[in-house]
Amino acid sequence: MNQPFKMRPNLLEWRLISLDRRPERRAAFTKGMPFDESKRILSAVEGSTITDPEGRTDLAGAFGCFASHIALYKEAIFEGRKFLAVFEDDAQPTPLFTNKKKLMFDQAAFLPWDFLHLGRPSQEQREGSIEVIGTEWSIPAGGIVNSHAYIINEDMMQFMVNHFAPEGKEAPYGPPYHFDRAINIALAIGNFGVYYPTRRAMFRQDKSLETDIRW
Repeated sequence: MNQPFKMRPNLLEWRLISLDRRPERRAAFTKGMPFDESKRILSAVEGSTITDPEGRTDLAGAFGCFASHIALYKEAIFEGRKFLAVFEDDAQPTPLFTNKKKLMFDQAAFLPWDFLHLGRPSQEQREGSIEVIGTEWSIPAGGIVNSHAYIINEDMMQFMVNHFAPEGKEAPYGPPYHFDRAINIALAIGNFGVYYPTRRAMFRQDKSLETDIRW
């Protein structure tokens, strides 16, 4: 953990999590960040079609989201990926990503990161954060929210699968139901390096898209 990658993180290996029955959300993402390879889209887990480990149904959407991210990690681990960029379908690239992604990822290549949050923490979370001198990245003071766009490395993906997947090898810390909660538990106990863009987000969450509580 916490070892800088020799390879620069890039978005050649990224996946979009999107519900098949919400084509308008998928279209909104691909409009802002077009691509041709359908294999980059993961059909999101329908929370309403599965039962969480405690039999609850009131959090079906949150559990479906959580299960979708875990499914991506399992796939990436099986394929031997060192890192993976993950997007939910309400993520939209900002001018910082469009114009400065090479600079940002060149800088990140020399940071001991495990999780690059490409969004923007809340004001409360930014207070007390530490700016990394000579870069446009900061270390957040607390946890993170709105993990709609991020890059995660193999160590943290393996940790998430081991601790939170139903078949995980180690004692579970959940079920957490909510993906952001699982990520923050991992960051708190796993000694992982997390960074976010200091000035502004590289991806924003499109609030104009209708939220799907049944996810």
